[in-house]
Amino acid sequence: MKYQSKLNRKEIQELVRLLKKVHIPAPYPVFLALCKVLPIVAVDIAYMKDENHILLTHRHDEFYNNWHIPGSILWYKEKPEHTLQRIAFKELGIKIKKGEFVGYNNEFTPREQSIALLFRVTSRTKPKHGTFFHIDHLPKGFLNKQLPEIRQIRRLREFVTIR
Repeated sequence: MKYQSKLNRKEIQELVRLLKKVHIPAPYPVFLALCKVLPIVAVDIAYMKDENHILLTHRHDEFYNNWHIPGSILWYKEKPEHTLQRIAFKELGIKIKKGEFVGYNNEFTPREQSIALLFRVTSRTKPKHGTFFHIDHLPKGFLNKQLPEIRQIRRLREFVTIR
């Protein structure tokens, strides 16, 4: 299938020139424009104090205002394990001791399509931010696009219980 661009040759050259000037993290309006044309890779952190309680943080921006699993975008040339450390420190105030890949979720929102990589993590320190919730009793208004990740965590709990 051949793709027909809506851009002419001069516009393509100008866009390529401008994109070379973009560095991550990109200015927010640029990031939003890129979200409309490219899938975004997100890294989410399931920090559990036990098999039943997950740490959630409160998000407040133009797209959402409620509880969610902490996470962020994987930056260009950044390894997922580095993204985990960056998110853990910035959003939770902790350093991760261990991160274990749980699964992924293909998410669609008005802002973007994202592939969310979910990691279950441990730390030697207690988080400075967030609140623990029972995974069977999430707070009202929990971010719906992350419900598949909660189901993945619940399946892990069931696997641990069966052992």
